[in-house]
Parts: sequence; structure tokens; C-alpha cells
Amino acid sequence: MSESSAPRLADTLSRFADRLFVTGGDDPGDDALAVAPERLAVYRDLVRRNYLSMLRFAYRNSLRLTGATLRDAASADGPADGPADGLPATVQDIVLRFLEVRPASGHSARHIADVFRPFFETEYPALFERRPDVRDLMTLDRAELEAACHWDDPGRAPSKEELEELASAPVETFLATQLVRAPSSAALHFEYAAVSLHHRIGHREIPDLGEFAGPEHAIVSRHPSDLRARLTGAEYPVVEVLAVAPAGVAVTAEDLAGRWLAALPSPWADEDDTWKLRTFATAVVTGLGVGAFRLA
Repeated sequence: MSESSAPRLADTLSRFADRLFVTGGDDPGDDALAVAPERLAVYRDLVRRNYLSMLRFAYRNSLRLTGATLRDAASADGPADGPADGLPATVQDIVLRFLEVRPASGHSARHIADVFRPFFETEYPALFERRPDVRDLMTLDRAELEAACHWDDPGRAPSKEELEELASAPVETFLATQLVRAPSSAALHFEYAAVSLHHRIGHREIPDLGEFAGPEHAIVSRHPSDLRARLTGAEYPVVEVLAVAPAGVAVTAEDLAGRWLAALPSPWADEDDTWKLRTFATAVVTGLGVGAFRLA
């Protein structure tokens, strides 16, 4: 075979991927690339298990709620192969469809998670009609994954003594403190009580949809004591202090307070200066304590 007629490696890999992922739902067969059936079955099983494992790692509680929703829908709607509104029977079926339609081009859990979510929301709108709180839960799961997998954050975590000293410092000293928001952190606002829902599902409970219908606000961060992701529920104005802070950039507490006050909506913007100072200080000390803020 001449060099010009030899199949290029990229073409061979592309044909192998079409057979492995069953691109578009159709296996092109041996005409595209001959692979022993038993070997192809092993390859497919490994890839499917790996993707399912990665997605369950990334969207642990979201997929638990999804699985329970699919089971309930199938039970209520009757057909053995899945609900009447076109939803699949299991989470595994969703992952198989993902591999057929939009497989990720990378191997990291974060990349696979980011490719999966738009596919999931576009492919199965009926799932989100049944459980719209899955969307908030996915946002929380993804933020938790980012906190767990992010590289080292800039700055340093204060000691317990430093934190206590800062909390009781004069206003001028407090406002002069140099802070940096950890890039691994997230400030989140939810339509549904995602943190409470996350906690219940983590304990293998599946609450009814209306049980956590109220809004909720949270900080997700990597705790300085053990570097594990932590979820901290807080009031809207407290979470907003982290939201307006530039990630990875050192600012003074005074500068951060100015950004926060400029962005603060009513009714909180109409509160007196004592409330604003107390709320801002609480947000900074809380953020430093859970690793969302660090000392520059």
C-alpha cells in the first residue's frame, strides 16, 4: 500500500470512535473499521462505565434525583420501557444517548460535566418540567466539583487567632485588610432550596418537588482545614459580597465594600450604615472562615 493510499491515523481513530460511541445511534459496522465483536463489546462497556462514573462524580445528587424521577415517572405512566413523555427509563440510558450525540472531547470530570449539561437540558426538557429543581441542583453539584478539583488558590488562610482578631478589629483596620477571593469558590442564588435538597439527597432521601420551593443562597468553597468542598447557606446580601469580589485579585476590604454597596439592591440598599457594616463584616469573616476569601 502506498503512503498516499494508507489510511491516516486521524481517519482510523474517527471511524473507531464512531463504532465505539455508536455516533448518531448507528454503528457503521465492519465496513468502516473491522473490530472483533467481543472486543468492541468490551471497549464499549469500559467507555460507558467510565462516563457514567465521571458524571455521577460530577453531578452526584442531581443524577440521584434524576434517577428517582425517572423511576417514579415510569411507575406512574405504565410503559415498561420508560415514561410516556419520551423520557428514558434510567440514568444509564441518558449517558448512552450522550455518547451517541455529544461525547466530550476531553477526559477531565469538569470538561465532561460542562459538555453534558447543555446536552441534558436540551435533550430531556420533560425531565426539567417534572423536576425543575434539578437545574439548581446541577449548578450546586458543578460548583462543588470545581471547589474540589481546582488548583491551589492564591493568598493564605488565616489562623483561628487571626480571624478572631480581625473580627474584633477597629473599623479602619478591618477595611484596610487585603483580601483575595479564592477562584475555587462560588456565590450562588437558587430559585429552589438547592443546599437543603442537596443535604437530603445526600442522605438517600428524595423529597417531593414542593418541599424546597423557596429561594436559597449559598457559598461553595474549599475549606482551609481539610481542602474539602463546603456548602454554606447565607442570606442574599452576605453571598453578594463574594459575588462582587474579583476572583484571584487582591483588593482591600474597603474597595470590596464599595463594590458591594454599589451593587446592593433594595430593600437592603435602604438599610442604615450600621446594618451594612455589620452585614459586610459578617460576610468577610464568614468567607475567610470557610475558604472563600483568603488573606492576600
